[in-house]
Formats: sequence, C-alpha cells, structure tokens
Amino acid sequence: APPQIVNFVNLVAPEYQLEPHVVLAVIAQESNFDPTALSPKNAQGLMQLIPAGRLGSPAEYASLAVYLAGDTHYLTGQVISPNGGAVI
Repeated sequence: APPQIVNFVNLVAPEYQLEPHVVLAVIAQESNFDPTALSPKNAQGLMQLIPAGRLGSPAEYASLAVYLAGDTHYLTGQVISPNGGAVI
C-alpha cells in the first residue's frame, strides 16, 4: 500500500471508530489502492463510491442536516458532495 494512503487512513479512521487495517483491507479489495479506479458500474476511487450524478435539492440537504444532527453513532465518514460527485 502507498505510504501516504496508509498514513492518512491511520490518522483518520480512528476518528470514526474504524480500525485502520479494516479500512485498508476494503481499499485493497475495492481499488487496489488506485485513487483513479473506475468500475463498470461507475463506482469511483479508493472505496469505489457511486456518485449521485446530480445536484442535491434544498429539501435533500435539509433532510441530511436533520439526520446528521440526530443519532450519528454509526456514521462512517462518508463525504457528502453537493455537486453530485463531480470533480470541479
């Protein structure tokens, strides 16, 4: 595994109560540590996430804010992108 990815995972995973070795195992399986990996189903990046492909509506963001303000003990650190996952 590239040391910069290992260092990042070791730094961030504990903040989300995740074991770094588990996160690294998922990355190895999903993308073989290739941040530009793209699956036939359009899953992207190290963790092979699938972007929504559209902008979120105001109601969706309001719902998300309410959700995040509630019971968040099981959040995994998913990045929520308001631009549908597009890289700008």
